[in-house]
Amino acid sequence: MFDSLDTTMREAAERARAGAPEGTLIVADRQTAGRGRHGRSWASEPGVGLYFSLVLRPRRPAPQMLALTLAAGVGLARGIGEFCGLTCDIRWPNDVMLEGRKLAGILVEAETENGVLERAILGVGVNVNQERMPAEIAPIAISLREATGAEYVREALLETILGRLEQAYVMLLESGPEAVLAAFRRISTWTQGKGVAVEGLERPMSGVTAGLSPEGWLLLRDETGAVRPILAGSVRPLD
Repeated sequence: MFDSLDTTMREAAERARAGAPEGTLIVADRQTAGRGRHGRSWASEPGVGLYFSLVLRPRRPAPQMLALTLAAGVGLARGIGEFCGLTCDIRWPNDVMLEGRKLAGILVEAETENGVLERAILGVGVNVNQERMPAEIAPIAISLREATGAEYVREALLETILGRLEQAYVMLLESGPEAVLAAFRRISTWTQGKGVAVEGLERPMSGVTAGLSPEGWLLLRDETGAVRPILAGSVRPLD
């Protein structure tokens, strides 16, 4: 475990390129440049959160990167729920939610060769023992301590999460994306009948979610009744 890193993702990626084996784990007590999807920053103060990255070598067809992200969400939500006795939700594709606010996030970055996922770095950030979230994100983010009033041993939580992540990863490798999508649907309330807006597009979209495509893209039914996959942007609930 590192006392401080800019990002665990960078450290894990460098080690992966140098030949680090699958399962190599990088954990930091603090990140100075933690990040999520679309280059957003991730608040990574010391002593209270869980920040780690895993080296994976899935050797699956490149289009299964999305299924890998969804599998990670399933494993993370199950691990937190098991450890803390909570029911977590997953906002497609990669945010673990509690009480309508973001509790944990996932970032997957992969390198392909000849159409195959040769290396993938799975990064995870969990808000654990923050008594309160920073004012600028408090309306949309939550910690386990804030939700339950309890303080958690981060090392024990990490052990449980890693076990559940491994189970979800093996499910993808052995049973394929279909099994992952089925598990994701069982956990996430966002895949069917949820009014959402899609941000970060040239032209904003809104509508009601209508399931997942076979590849794992979230489907959106717009006001005309047309159903289309969400291939980019961020999903937010309609006000």
